[in-house]
Parts: sequence; structure tokens; C-alpha cells
Amino acid sequence: MKKLCIVLALLLIALPSAIRAETRTISWDPVTTYTDSTPIEPEKTVSYTAYWSVSPSLLPLVAIAIPTTATFMTFDPTTQGMIRGNTVYFTAKAMLNTGEESDLSPVYPWVVPPSRQPGPPIIESIT
Repeated sequence: MKKLCIVLALLLIALPSAIRAETRTISWDPVTTYTDSTPIEPEKTVSYTAYWSVSPSLLPLVAIAIPTTATFMTFDPTTQGMIRGNTVYFTAKAMLNTGEESDLSPVYPWVVPPSRQPGPPIIESIT
């Protein structure tokens, strides 16, 4: 059986919103081949699940969202239960619609940034 290989090329982007939620986006390169470099057949659909953990051993493992065919997921660290200032560890898995799955990608550590608290307005000038 051929194996899928996912390389987690993570990109974490902050997208603060008006209601104090601070979303981040995690992304990765699409999986287009098996580990032996054979192309994945066009009739097969690849979906992905990204996970995080408080431990580099990935136990316990928490899914960020339901599987998606997109090569990114957006999440709110607070809603996910990530503790600000602590390191969390990301990994991902690719799955084909035929049931074949990749191993988990290599672990990617990330320090959860402190919350952004809105400060007082800054006066630019007085006329």
C-alpha cells in the first residue's frame, strides 16, 4: 500500500476582529504524491485535519476543525483552549476519499501570544 506524506509548512497569521476574538490561520502545502513520489490519481480527493497538543509527544491530540480539502484552517486560540504564553505543538494528517491516511506530519511548536487588549485611544493631534 502506498503511503501519503504531508509536510506541515505552517503559516500562522493573526486576524483580530472587533469582538476581541483573535483568529489565526494555519496552512500547509497540498499533498499531491505518495511517499514514493507517485502522483495521487485525479479521481481521489485529499482532505486534511490539523491538530494541536500541549505536549511535543502529541498527547492529548486536539483537532482544530473538521477535515477540509482546503490547505488551511482558521482558529481562535482562546476558543481552542490554548493557554496564552505557553507553547503548543501542531501536526496534520492527509486522508484520501478511499480511506488511505498519511502519518502525522512533523511537529511544529508555536508560542501562543498574549491576548491583545484594546488600549485607550491615542490622540494624534490637537487643533
